[in-house]
Amino acid sequence: GMSLHTRAENPKYDSTQWDELQKQYGNLDRTNRDLLKDDELAEEKAVAQMKIDEAKERDKEIERVLERDGDPEELLFDTEEEERVFEEYRAKRLQEMKERCKRNF
Repeated sequence: GMSLHTRAENPKYDSTQWDELQKQYGNLDRTNRDLLKDDELAEEKAVAQMKIDEAKERDKEIERVLERDGDPEELLFDTEEEERVFEEYRAKRLQEMKERCKRNF
């Protein structure tokens, strides 16, 4: 998958040795590394949920087309434009789901 961020490229998630030690001694509840774990988990959940939703959507779509004229060929995107729109929609959905999963921790 699109594994989120290596520590170097996203300082938001970097936590120092000191932070980690403080956490061990119970002085610190959560470090940035925990934040990274949460975000990665939220992302995985979101992606999984989205795949399920997409599969359901696609099944419904296939059924509709088959009912109408029995020709599944139509399911392929007619144009690159349609495909692009779909990709954008997908990116937006992923973002929304990530936010939702995060709130559900």
